[in-house]
Amino acid sequence: MSSTINRPGQHVTRVNGEILVTVAPGAWAWPWGGLTTSAGFRLGIPLTRNGMLSTLNNDVRLMLGAQWIISFNPAEYWWITAPLALQWNFFLSPQWSVSVEAGLSVDVFVYDFLNCYEHPRLYCDRVFFHPVGGVGIRRHFGSSANGPGFPALEFRFSYPYGVSVGLSF
Repeated sequence: MSSTINRPGQHVTRVNGEILVTVAPGAWAWPWGGLTTSAGFRLGIPLTRNGMLSTLNNDVRLMLGAQWIISFNPAEYWWITAPLALQWNFFLSPQWSVSVEAGLSVDVFVYDFLNCYEHPRLYCDRVFFHPVGGVGIRRHFGSSANGPGFPALEFRFSYPYGVSVGLSF
């Protein structure tokens, strides 16, 4: 396996999409606890071909997304979240890259059945803003003369979404 980390710009730079599924212990992110699962998508828009370190093979992307989250405690209910983050990618080889991301997300709670007076630990707002962040690793299956490309299988560990698996294309 040849290294591409010291070859700036040797990667495919284009808009990419990702479909993903997640699972998380909700207690570490949302105050009502329980298990949460979700499905969603991300859109990655390249902001730079060579990222903030000019001597390394890296790029920076604006990540826009939407997820549908289901929680099973205290009762089954769902909400929608829309993360916006900056993702910094490092291309290690034609097959592997790693990323770190940070940003902000908005949760939109659709249901009204959660009574804040009976469950004081619950958020009572319909819209809630919170930070997001995470680290990930991608296995690239497509490559070109420019280096790692798409499709790619991505594993991500993030707050507040937990562990996710996604397919980038």
